[in-house]
Amino acid sequence: MKKILLLLFFVLTAVYFVLPGGVAPSTTTTVNIKDEFFKAVKRGDTAFVKEKLDSKQVIINSQDTDGRSAIIIAVDNVDVNMVLLLVTYRPDVVNVKDNKGRSALDAAAEKGNMQITQALNALK
Repeated sequence: MKKILLLLFFVLTAVYFVLPGGVAPSTTTTVNIKDEFFKAVKRGDTAFVKEKLDSKQVIINSQDTDGRSAIIIAVDNVDVNMVLLLVTYRPDVVNVKDNKGRSALDAAAEKGNMQITQALNALK
């Protein structure tokens, strides 16, 4: 009986960790969702970004491979709608700094975009 239980344990463990789409969450899937999220921010896909934020599949303050948060990407792309969407979800996202030490406000000032700069200043 012990051998059968032990064998069953190993089989279930293998199924849990090996089969795609199994019970265990895949880190690859998590990485892909995060990558897709940043791609959506870059292309201005507010519907996709909103869906991922609503479902809490991504953390709004996370950074891409270049160390940029979603709001800094939106500011760099001069995407006012995306900036406003991200700020709606979490106003303090404007304080997140990238790997260069820039906040969203710094990035907006660098771009010379007064509309985004004024909107971000109003949140301070």
